[in-house]
Amino acid sequence: MPEAERPGVLAQALAAANAITDSYGRAWALKELVPHLPAAERTAVLSQALAAAASITTTDSGAQWLTELAPLLPADLLPQALAAAPRRPDFAVGPYAFAAVMKRANAFLMSETRFWYISGPAARLPRRV
Repeated sequence: MPEAERPGVLAQALAAANAITDSYGRAWALKELVPHLPAAERTAVLSQALAAAASITTTDSGAQWLTELAPLLPADLLPQALAAAPRRPDFAVGPYAFAAVMKRANAFLMSETRFWYISGPAARLPRRV
């Protein structure tokens, strides 16, 4: 596809994905679009996919989608994902969704801690010669 046509085609695909009334189908379509979108648009579309996954009425399916979305989520969407993650142990997939979101949160915490260590107090320690 010519690069000049790409934004229009992506806008049409996004509109079509948002027009899907079934939450499961909408979550899937939005998730599949994310890698093709410009970085500036990904968070908004992931937020929409997360909202669609959270509105899925069968808990196992919603939890499955949260598990699928978790690795793609930026740090600012993690609280929304944690709120949507089913935590009841009687559902087969719920704990996996919660664990997937927590794994992603841990990755962000570790990168922030590493940055703090390198640029914070450790950067001010005297260097051995």
